[in-house]
Amino acid sequence: MDGLPIVRTQHHHAHIAACMAECGVPLGASPVLGVALDGLCVGNDGSIWGGEFLATTYAGFQRLAHFAPVPMLGGDAATREPWRNAYANIARTFGWETAAAEFAHLPFMEFMRDKQLPVLATMMQRGLNAPEASSAGRLFDAVAAAIGICCERASYEGQAAIELEALAAPSMESVEATFHPFDIESAANGSSQILGFAAMWRAVLTDLANGAPPALIAARFHKGLAAAAVAQLAAPGRSGTAYCGCADRRCISESAFAGGRGLYARRRRLARVGAAIHPSGRWRAGARPSGHRRRTT
Repeated sequence: MDGLPIVRTQHHHAHIAACMAECGVPLGASPVLGVALDGLCVGNDGSIWGGEFLATTYAGFQRLAHFAPVPMLGGDAATREPWRNAYANIARTFGWETAAAEFAHLPFMEFMRDKQLPVLATMMQRGLNAPEASSAGRLFDAVAAAIGICCERASYEGQAAIELEALAAPSMESVEATFHPFDIESAANGSSQILGFAAMWRAVLTDLANGAPPALIAARFHKGLAAAAVAQLAAPGRSGTAYCGCADRRCISESAFAGGRGLYARRRRLARVGAAIHPSGRWRAGARPSGHRRRTT
């Protein structure tokens, strides 16, 4: 390997490019619409990315949409302590005191009473050791903590997301598992969109207040995120030849996205707009799944 050139690329671009290669997308292909739902990595603008919708070729990409950035309170500590992400999400969405008053009886609110709330509020207000991150992984951590999954501390990387998926699995096909909605907003630069969480968090906390089973809440969250992802894939401005010339022109690179469970639940809508699910790591490099609809386990 000595003497070979080093080609640097952005982390999430690399995820989607790897998925393209595994699915046999040729080098000269028009851009695919790729989804990378991941943990953390620095984006091209110097901020922390992790929930990304990219128009991608092997040579480059354009950021079309992303998750709403939320502070990681305590920096890297937020990757180990899921409650930090739940607090930051709820405080950013409602204001902590408002949410704590409206949902005072929830176990998570009671759990948070033992934390240093004034310190956390100051960190958010002043941006002290609280980098903003559009991370899918931290959103999974936050929802898991709010419904009582490894709230205090994760024992290993990805534990909250893994346990949240396991909890959701039995309820994914339930008729009661309607999805929690996500918001779509325009970014300040006008060139991309933001997936916001206000409606989703209102639905999660209301479900908890109404005594809905945690497994059902977890399933509704997964379905809502899948619906939001599919809405981006199926957006009218992204259905032309630039992004969807044929069925293999939209790729989904799964990282922290619950094994694709939610996206598989939305595969029919994807098929209607000419898209197919090509999860990374499912097929050998250069191989293309027959019919583009085969699911392997």
